[in-house]
Formats: sequence, structure tokens, C-alpha cells
Amino acid sequence: MANEQGVQALKRLASNLQEQVGAIKQATSALESELSSNRSGLGPHVSSIQSVIDNMNAEVQDASSPVNELAEKVNSLAASYQEFIGTDRFGGGN
Repeated sequence: MANEQGVQALKRLASNLQEQVGAIKQATSALESELSSNRSGLGPHVSSIQSVIDNMNAEVQDASSPVNELAEKVNSLAASYQEFIGTDRFGGGN
């Protein structure tokens, strides 16, 4: 894994993790917006749907911190590999 392809794969993984958290937050927000737009047609179901959305928001919030921490660790690992690859361990200067 300690090659440039491995480093790039780790960077993509970290980026994808963060993007997915953002996508989930965006989808939940869109769902909440749809609920607001259609409140009048949903009658007595609005509060139960809002409760589900609130639970989703709470779960996403709880999950986003560990996912972001994981992404940071993966980025750190990629940086470590990048440094390892760039180090002239034999002192040849080339």
C-alpha cells in the first residue's frame, strides 16, 4: 500500500466518507423541506413524520462525528505514506 496509488486511494476514501455524511444531511434537509411544503395535505401524520425526521437528524449528527474522525485518520495515514514514499532512506540524494 505504500505507493502513490495507495496514497490516492486513501485520500479518495477519506473524501468519500465526508461527502457521504454531507449527502445524508442534505437528503434529510430536503425531506424536511418537502414536509414543510406539504403539511396541509398530510393532516394528522405531520407530527409523526416530523418525529421520524428529527430522529434521523439526531442519528446523522451522532454518526457524523465518528465518520469525520475516521476520515481525518485516513487522511493522516495517507500523509504518512506520502512522507514515507518521498523519503530517501538510502541517502543517495536522487
